[in-house]
Amino acid sequence: MRREEYWEDIGENGITVYLYDSLDSTNNQAWRLREEENKEFPLVVIAERQLAGKGQRGKRWESARGGLYLSLGLNLNLPLDAVPHLTIFSAAAIAETLNEQNIPVRIKWLNDLVLGEKKLGGILWETKTENRLITAGVVGVGINYENTPPWGGISLKSYFHSTIAPQLPPRQLLARQVIYSLIKGYNDYLNSGMESIINTYNKFLFHLDKEVKLGDNRGRILEVDKGGDLLVKMEGKNAKTVVRLSPEEYKLSYETEEGTYLVRRRE
Repeated sequence: MRREEYWEDIGENGITVYLYDSLDSTNNQAWRLREEENKEFPLVVIAERQLAGKGQRGKRWESARGGLYLSLGLNLNLPLDAVPHLTIFSAAAIAETLNEQNIPVRIKWLNDLVLGEKKLGGILWETKTENRLITAGVVGVGINYENTPPWGGISLKSYFHSTIAPQLPPRQLLARQVIYSLIKGYNDYLNSGMESIINTYNKFLFHLDKEVKLGDNRGRILEVDKGGDLLVKMEGKNAKTVVRLSPEEYKLSYETEEGTYLVRRRE
């Protein structure tokens, strides 16, 4: 079952929003609308639940009713090396917008949204390329709203019930805020480049200045650079050195070992 709405207050000329009861994936549906029904980007897809929600690197995103699951499709004209910028400006924009609404979201490198040291949601970009340019993209955002989150996660509802906080915002308002922030983040990226955006990203970085352990060595998180790599100052017996970790090869843990976060190589 599908219905359409036109949100005039989103984007430069408004945006068409396609709402569904159930989908395999909002990202998949955004691409289908473009490629099979000739719908023009930008557009938004929102589903009450996903049967095959997508996480990073082919993992499944649990998508029971009660969560917020949406995708925004955009026409792009960017070089291939801009791929990591997409996730960075999206995470920075969403975190900034939600913090302005008194929801103290942080970013876990590279694409997780964190609330109270637990995973609130995630961001996933998929792109189309032609002649070494990124010509179109779909960004999917999943946020635990009032659903029971997966192990280790948190929902906005449980957070608001456990803290002295303003009233939980309606889910449609939250969707509008997320979509608005994504479009604004993209426009800011086009107009200003990565310098201010990476500063905002690092401002909300969950592990910033935290002690971490990589193998038998310990270090401290310095920042994420404009290419999406994590910079860590490692401390050895006789020297200190800064190492650069790729999100394709390494990941940061939510849990600690004797108060120290763990950096692990991806399997």
